[in-house]
Amino acid sequence: MVHSLILTSNFQEHAKDFFDDNATCDSLIQVATEVRDCIEIAHTSEYKKFLHFYFPAFEHVLRKRTKPQFVANKENKLRNSVVEILHRLPQNQTLKEHVERLLLLCTDVLKNDNELNALVALRVIFDVHKNFRPQLEDKLKAFFEYVVEKYRKFPDT
Repeated sequence: MVHSLILTSNFQEHAKDFFDDNATCDSLIQVATEVRDCIEIAHTSEYKKFLHFYFPAFEHVLRKRTKPQFVANKENKLRNSVVEILHRLPQNQTLKEHVERLLLLCTDVLKNDNELNALVALRVIFDVHKNFRPQLEDKLKAFFEYVVEKYRKFPDT
């Protein structure tokens, strides 16, 4: 069932759930699933408002509310749902004001999370780089340093 607050564009009320310290992981998974299932709202004139309220909530979940998981559990499912939402965000001018934070957030997921979440984060990084390269040239350094470090760890073939 889709939460009525998403459909009425009352994003602020719905996004508050991600910040609720008393919310269970199950309830947050449900909220994230509702957002993911209604992501087409991001293709409307409501996208700016959507980002204004939900982007900080997504950051909160990935940076503070959960830790990277390397086993299949509820916390990992929540993290994966949020990373999937980030991957589905339209890469347009409305996203531009959040793109630096998005890049840093996805770089952290790439460096610290499990393979599944890291791969989705990598797709977001590629999309961001493709669409916002001039704006991000100085911010991509950390990502490229990470890639070089990983390649150096591969054995010579």
